[in-house]
Amino acid sequence: MRYRAAQAGFTIIELIVVIVIAGILATMIASFIGGPIQGAVQQDARAALVDQADIAMQRMSRAIHDAVPNSARVPAGSGQRLEIIGILEGASYRVRPGSGPGASHNTPDDRLNTNTADAAFNILGRFGQSALAPGNTLTNNQRIVIYPTDPGELYQDAAANNPGQELVITPASDGTNFRISLADDTDETKVRFDTAFDFAYGSPVQRLYVTDTPRSFVCDLAAGELLMYWGYAIQTSQPDQSALDSLVSGGNAERTVLARNVTGCAFDYEPGTPERAGLVTASLTLSTSRAGVVELLQQIHVVNTP
Repeated sequence: MRYRAAQAGFTIIELIVVIVIAGILATMIASFIGGPIQGAVQQDARAALVDQADIAMQRMSRAIHDAVPNSARVPAGSGQRLEIIGILEGASYRVRPGSGPGASHNTPDDRLNTNTADAAFNILGRFGQSALAPGNTLTNNQRIVIYPTDPGELYQDAAANNPGQELVITPASDGTNFRISLADDTDETKVRFDTAFDFAYGSPVQRLYVTDTPRSFVCDLAAGELLMYWGYAIQTSQPDQSALDSLVSGGNAERTVLARNVTGCAFDYEPGTPERAGLVTASLTLSTSRAGVVELLQQIHVVNTP
């Protein structure tokens, strides 16, 4: 008589029980591991958002610290825009004859006379930048400003663009309507105007600034961006975003995005006094569904002593 060998295996009930137990174990493991992983992903996303906001604030801070004194302005009734005029370099100008082992520099065109038209004067020493070395001409609408004490006067004088008036800032050096050239005078750099210019005030510390172009920081909450514009000519009235975008499209300005995912942004400016620095307060809010909400508030001291 033959016997059939018994066959080993799983019954359907046993298989179902195994699947159920495996599912329970997988759910338990996922609950223990998934939470920390999700938290790590959210933390990375939040750190990236904080870094983005911090970098944007640092770029604004550097630009504001390097601004022409008393050039910061925000529009009345709106804290969505901030504008400053950048400084290319500062220097001290000569008001007295020289002394010591160097050249005497005692001729009239070595010294700057304010409150009267003057076509040439020296700075004490040299400018540090190669673009301002003797033999060069100021370009890109660069100007010279002395003792600006009020933003309204500074921007109004810049728009006047008339060497015949008493102004705190020269017309733009464009090589056509007004030209500012730099010459070698032994151990100093001589500044020459092709048309004599009348600075309204003399600086108590004989300080002048060579300007860069204005810079505007604009909160575009509709697009969720913080923008910076530069490379445009100084305007009497503070340009809004539409005007700045028109300058960009016309090739007369440049624009970059400092931060994205912006849901809140505001600027406030307290001009201070000659004895006390001004203060720019900038607030920036960024948010994403993954990182949540990040808010930064920074106060930037503005040295307005010209």
